Amino acid sequence: MLTRMKKMWNEYRAYVRTDLIMYGVWILLIVIFFIYTMVAK
Repeated sequence: MLTRMKKMWNEYRAYVRTDLIMYGVWILLIVIFFIYTMVAK
């Protein structure tokens, strides 16, 4: 069980990392946008 999960993790690790980076960038952009709209008013 554990070895199979480790094998899957090694196969999909690059994809998971890029997905997390993309989501992190989108969340940062949304937060910056909200802060900008609050300050601009």
